[in-house]
Amino acid sequence: MPNLHALINGNAALAGFAAHVDAGFLPETQARLAEALLSEDQQHLFADWDAPGVRDAEKHGFLETLLTAHQAYPGGLPGYIHNARALLAQASSGANPFEGCTPTQPDLVDLSAFG
Repeated sequence: MPNLHALINGNAALAGFAAHVDAGFLPETQARLAEALLSEDQQHLFADWDAPGVRDAEKHGFLETLLTAHQAYPGGLPGYIHNARALLAQASSGANPFEGCTPTQPDLVDLSAFG
């Protein structure tokens, strides 16, 4: 994981996380996800981690939660981040995603027979 080391090297806030990487704390899938997230400027997710051996179960749980979200979103968490940034940029520029759309009211459906 040379790229992961390059992404965390020299960042004091990531020293605790770096110790986990060096100790082999992360399985390969979690290490690749951490690398992808750090490449997307998401250092805050791994900043100020306790030393290895302190609250490790919570850290594993956090990483598993990230991995679950990553696997559930099309394009993974990097895709989510890119989409969120694009939507925020559109919103800040005043773009209207509904421009050209005409709202319509659906036909009335009588559900009173169901109780």
